[in-house]
Amino acid sequence: MKISSRILLSVLIADLLILFSYISAEGLELVSFSYEIVPEAEIDLTGVEEEELKVAQQTFTAKLAIPVLLSGQNTMLLHFLTFRWLHQSYDQVSLAGQIYRPEYLYSIKYGLVFIQRISPRWQFAFLLQPSMHSDFIGITSEHIRLRAGFIFEKNVNGRFSYGIGAGYSDDFGDEKVLPVFRLNWKPGDNWRFKFDIPQKLELWYLISPRIRGGIEAKVTGAHFRIGENISLEDGSSLQGGRIKYSILNAGPSIGFNIYKGLDLSINAGRSFYRRLELYDVDNNQLFDSKYENSFFLKVKMEYNVGN
Repeated sequence: MKISSRILLSVLIADLLILFSYISAEGLELVSFSYEIVPEAEIDLTGVEEEELKVAQQTFTAKLAIPVLLSGQNTMLLHFLTFRWLHQSYDQVSLAGQIYRPEYLYSIKYGLVFIQRISPRWQFAFLLQPSMHSDFIGITSEHIRLRAGFIFEKNVNGRFSYGIGAGYSDDFGDEKVLPVFRLNWKPGDNWRFKFDIPQKLELWYLISPRIRGGIEAKVTGAHFRIGENISLEDGSSLQGGRIKYSILNAGPSIGFNIYKGLDLSINAGRSFYRRLELYDVDNNQLFDSKYENSFFLKVKMEYNVGN
């Protein structure tokens, strides 16, 4: 019995070592927490009277990834869970009360990624992700959406890799099929360039073994469903309607390696594009709000392995 336990433990340790070496080579964020704040932004509302309405916004995001090797070092399943909380507070409650003003919005995403190494240089990945974007009131099946995508990626050498694929997503407010292109390039020992179309762009310089500085630009968004039974002026209800939200942030970043695998990063800059649209259950647009370009600050703590 003791021998069997030792064998089982040895196999488990071997599998963990293989898994660690695999994800170290590929690079993987296992756990992360981030907090972003926009202290103040003026909203330009289309569809309502032109008056000044300002909003402050906070976003908290938590992510967890669990990798599972299926066949040696060639096949891996990656489970990940993402929770996001978005809160908006308004400075003129009386004016904000004349329109629907989303204050608390949430999203929960479960993702399953199948990764297959085709050859020493090529690998294929497929994503399946059911998600819920909602105000968490009167949740129905309409609040749940399914996203999917795939990518073929080639590691040309230790400094350069690229990938191409496609994905079905509502990350930009609308549900659509989008092309996906990924580029990772290390032009020098201290430089790194990451480009993921259509989502983000990163340029990093290693200042010291534990400090890096760079520039980040990222587009995010969501497609929230409204469960709250809110009466409109014509007597109809907003319940079942939807909110389309999209944002483009860009600015300098600095990252600190606190301990092996544990990083703290600070990103600040401008929100060059921030838009929120409201639709009723019949898909009629009730208003279109554009936020002025405003300052943002984001702090992120993450634990990762690999690149």
